[in-house]
Amino acid sequence: MAEEKPSTKTGIVELQVLRTLQERLERYVVHRSASQQLRNLINRFMLRWVEDQATDFESIIDAKELPELIYLVRAAFRAWASREALDLLRRLEQLAQEKHIDLPEMAPPRYDDDFAAWAKYQASTVRSGMWEDVDQEHLAEELEGLSRSEHHELENRLEVLTTHLLKWQYRQKHPNAERGWRLTIVEQRRRLTRLLQRSPSLTPLCPTAFDETYPHARLVASIELDLPDDTTLPHTGPWTVEQALAADFWPDAIA
Repeated sequence: MAEEKPSTKTGIVELQVLRTLQERLERYVVHRSASQQLRNLINRFMLRWVEDQATDFESIIDAKELPELIYLVRAAFRAWASREALDLLRRLEQLAQEKHIDLPEMAPPRYDDDFAAWAKYQASTVRSGMWEDVDQEHLAEELEGLSRSEHHELENRLEVLTTHLLKWQYRQKHPNAERGWRLTIVEQRRRLTRLLQRSPSLTPLCPTAFDETYPHARLVASIELDLPDDTTLPHTGPWTVEQALAADFWPDAIA
């Protein structure tokens, strides 16, 4: 009876995950040296796997290699934040704990030091369910900032739209500018429609935002139209915000 060969399925899976992590590291210039270190470790593991006919992944890792391997996998995890990579990292950390090996701390990117790296790391931790590593305070601030940014965009675009609708309505002395003003109105309506589709909760805020931005829109339109006094343009909005946003609404010209 032929001798049964040990199964290689389990170990090969872990080596494949390591190879993917190494390839992801290789794509980032900042990680070139780390990529080479991980490649060297993988080659050693592959050689042992074949020569020793190993039956499990842990048996081909020397205890002295664990700190370096874990450090590299932690670094690579930022480039490939996947469930497979997380599972492998947790297994390696558990193995180090069982062997009583002290691991070097690898601090995550700091919000104040490198915002882009911080944001990418936070996205990785959230997607992987590593809630203990989430920078809750700064992440909450950024999410609130996104909400304020959407609100500011709503106000800014409504003000530009209103300014150009006023200029359109009082355009008779500026026939050469009509085409540019019309294009701006069409573009602002398009962008406002997309904004409200993306954030429907902003829709109820439109009437208030329209009323609050109208005085400044009126001032800008009056200056650009070179009107002789402050009484020509209406002091309150002559249309509703629904009319201003409607694609077929074009106020009749006023002399």
